[in-house]
Amino acid sequence: DLFERNMGEMYKKSEWGLDMEEKRRELLHEDARFLIIILEDASNDTAGNDATDADDNETTTATAAADSSTDDIIKSTTSPKNPQQQQVIGFAHFRYEPDEDSPLSPITYLYELQISLTSNGLGKTLMTIIELLSLQLHMTKVILTVFKCNTGAMKFYLDKLKGYDVDECSPSNFEGGDDVEYEILSKKIGNSRRV
Repeated sequence: DLFERNMGEMYKKSEWGLDMEEKRRELLHEDARFLIIILEDASNDTAGNDATDADDNETTTATAAADSSTDDIIKSTTSPKNPQQQQVIGFAHFRYEPDEDSPLSPITYLYELQISLTSNGLGKTLMTIIELLSLQLHMTKVILTVFKCNTGAMKFYLDKLKGYDVDECSPSNFEGGDDVEYEILSKKIGNSRRV
């Protein structure tokens, strides 16, 4: 399980603990949306229709589980040929929700961004797709939670991606919040950028 491999130890050490049953309920929530990156072994592909790397005979396929209003934005690049030859190498789990502080301002809440191979641009690609979907659906911002000890993720969101910052509702903005294990980060989307 990609989530458990990437985040298991951090969750176990946190005050939240690692509760895989709770995580499964979160993933199966009726409002959950996903972007999934699949590494497909194309060595048995005789049609030759997919773009493959001649060195390792593998194809990367991005698929999205989206509602009907986003079907025109993102579609599967291929359909699964042989599930036994596929490996999930990354995914984003998100929901469209009302902002708790401003219910008339809908947001995209990113629950998970998990990548098995770092430094290959897949995380940035997934985030770009999420931002474009959010813009298309008139969300006001993308918001997410990151463990402070996850320095790679903090650096990714704050340094590599443009526009993410500590959200005004993050615990670190309040007295005693420096002792909290996480930050809430956000990026304003679309017209919400105008002040």
